[in-house]
Amino acid sequence: SKQADTGEAQTAAPAEADPAQTAAPVTGPEGPQDELVYLPTFSEMPEDLNAYANLCMAGGALYAADYGVVGEREPTQEELENYPDEEWIHQQWGPILYRLDPDSLQVERLTGYVSLSDSLEVPEGMKVTSYVDSLLAGPNDGLWALEEASFYNDTFDERAAYLRQLDETGAEVQRLELPVVGDDGPLDYVNYSAMDAQGRSYLTDGQTICVLDEAGTLLFALTWDAWFNGLVVLPEGGVAALSYDMVQGEHVLKLVDPETQDWSQETIELPEDCYNLYPGGGDYRLLASNQSTLYGLEAATGEWTQVLSWVDCDLTQDEVESLTCLEGNRLLLTTYDWTGEESYLVSLDMVPASQVPEKTRLTLACVYQNGQLGRAVVKFNRLSDTYRIIPVEYNGYEDPEGQLKTDLMTGKVPDLIEMSQFDSGLYIHKGYLEDLLPWLDQDPDLSREDLMACYLNANLSDGGLYQVYPYFRLYSLMGLSEVVGPAPGWTWEEAYALLEANQEASFLGPYNTRDNVLQLFCTYNLDRFVDWSAGTCDFESQAFIDMLDFASMLPAEENMYQDEWSSIYAGNQLAMQVSLGGWDELAQYYALFGGDVTFIGFPGDGESVGSAIQPGGYSLALCSASGNKEGAWEFLRWLLSADYQDVSQPWFGFPTNRAAYAAAVQSYLDQTRYDADGNPESSGGVGWGDGIMLEIYPIGQAQIDQVTALLDRVTQSYTYDSQILAIISEEAEAFFAGQRSAEETASIIQGRIRIYISEQS
Repeated sequence: SKQADTGEAQTAAPAEADPAQTAAPVTGPEGPQDELVYLPTFSEMPEDLNAYANLCMAGGALYAADYGVVGEREPTQEELENYPDEEWIHQQWGPILYRLDPDSLQVERLTGYVSLSDSLEVPEGMKVTSYVDSLLAGPNDGLWALEEASFYNDTFDERAAYLRQLDETGAEVQRLELPVVGDDGPLDYVNYSAMDAQGRSYLTDGQTICVLDEAGTLLFALTWDAWFNGLVVLPEGGVAALSYDMVQGEHVLKLVDPETQDWSQETIELPEDCYNLYPGGGDYRLLASNQSTLYGLEAATGEWTQVLSWVDCDLTQDEVESLTCLEGNRLLLTTYDWTGEESYLVSLDMVPASQVPEKTRLTLACVYQNGQLGRAVVKFNRLSDTYRIIPVEYNGYEDPEGQLKTDLMTGKVPDLIEMSQFDSGLYIHKGYLEDLLPWLDQDPDLSREDLMACYLNANLSDGGLYQVYPYFRLYSLMGLSEVVGPAPGWTWEEAYALLEANQEASFLGPYNTRDNVLQLFCTYNLDRFVDWSAGTCDFESQAFIDMLDFASMLPAEENMYQDEWSSIYAGNQLAMQVSLGGWDELAQYYALFGGDVTFIGFPGDGESVGSAIQPGGYSLALCSASGNKEGAWEFLRWLLSADYQDVSQPWFGFPTNRAAYAAAVQSYLDQTRYDADGNPESSGGVGWGDGIMLEIYPIGQAQIDQVTALLDRVTQSYTYDSQILAIISEEAEAFFAGQRSAEETASIIQGRIRIYISEQS
């Protein structure tokens, strides 16, 4: 085992520490305190090293290639006229090589390196550019660079690839032009590359693997009936290709046999869901990883063993850019988190478990841990000196929710539950979830006034707050204002009238049939028809009958020959289902509809705006039987804080914190550029299959204010219950087929769902 037990600790909230200065502990199952465990230390990525750097070990040192400023140049006259104040036009860019000392983590530039483009003879009338594709470790600890060059002019473009052996200063020792990459070679480009102990090179574009001898001459090429997703050098000097076995339904490593110039008889099966490969070292022939665990193939036994858990090391697999196994099984990683644009060098050193700081462990039950939730967990774990969140995934069970309910009933209670896959009403009714309003009201630094009104209003249930999520999306129907009207909210009568007046147009597009539109309507209105707290339902109401009647007017089958965006662009679609989470998305919708849009919402009584909000990625609840409520609240309140939501980029939706929401609005407006006449400049274009290209122009304060005003009136949340929706869909079939009236159908649905609610209660 490579993990250790930790004990209980009782201290306050996570300190706002710099994660780069924090060494987070590794925790795990009970074990002897002198067991060796991995302890991560985070260091800021050196300024000279690119966050995407892929490290290559050669001769006891680590090397990385980057692309940056290598000097100055004379700008063209056109650049001077168009960009008179821009400094970049004086910069000469090109490839740069660095050496990283694995002990001191100091970076130095290889001053002897000269870029390929500067060392090639360029034909008259041509220009050349080059870049470093990858760095390779060759025989006798040699360092090699695979570089590609492009020779071009206004009418001609030709590519070539080279292998260059470099000395310790980066100076070229020898150069090999490769015959396999370019216009006449079997490879159009190189996705992955490797070099074995005899100096043979292995290059692949994902479809073909070319093997070259030490002189750069093609020896042979291999293909398989699947795509190659990586190459890895084994300690004995061989090379293996990662691919997906279509017969076995799993990823495997296919070993190349250079002697027979064919595939080896040996095939290495990988642990489940392992799609990431890293070179081995120390005790391991190679390393492989899935989203939760890093495994090592033990050289002594030939068996896979768990090396570490990513979350225990305050990391996610998604942020790992490269991993190198050093002497003593020490690991060195480069990481990049695109959501916060943070990058680190992470050293994972093995230390006695007794040296690991103690933290209180809190479990978080989830069907699966998505990337956004995983990043939030590890970021909190790095900051907190007191608590550690441990996700427990249920997706391995045939019935994840059934297993979770069994655990809750039998006392196997997690501290937190990720609720986006479940209907919270049932869990609230059974008393599984803690009311968070008292925690919010007693918090010294966070209050109701700090949170968006729509978030609170949509999530208050029986006077309590039971879910926390940092981002939300607006769930609604949207249409061109001149078609659906300028104000949100409409009645069933108004929706009927719109259909009658536009009989040639589609209501919600070519893919939305009467069955899935009914599902949309029910999802929006579910908390109006089902009251878990009272154990009742109301599907015999006129509102539900109106929904059935309206849905019956829509097509029974999808139109597979019509694209929704093309339909809207041509003015043949009245409304569109949307889940809006950002201002760039809204600007795109304005361009698509070709004018002002209105979030008309789902039809109803005309009093409400007909829109709801839904979690932007995940939603967390605190278990009422948790023994660590204080620690769980520290995590939840941190997710609701402006500090967290400001740091994370709002690609996942609108912030639930008022200050963060305002900051996101201002950030968007600040990025808008204007031409000499004061009009917003285009922010780009988007096109699709019909050859149509939309030019996107930023929206302004007025459009943002309209959405903000709408959000202030939203009082409903997106509610999903697969069992209830399945019952409605099953019974609606007979109604759509004309075998029952809407009233009869509603009565049958009422009876079945009443029984379901009774069984769940």
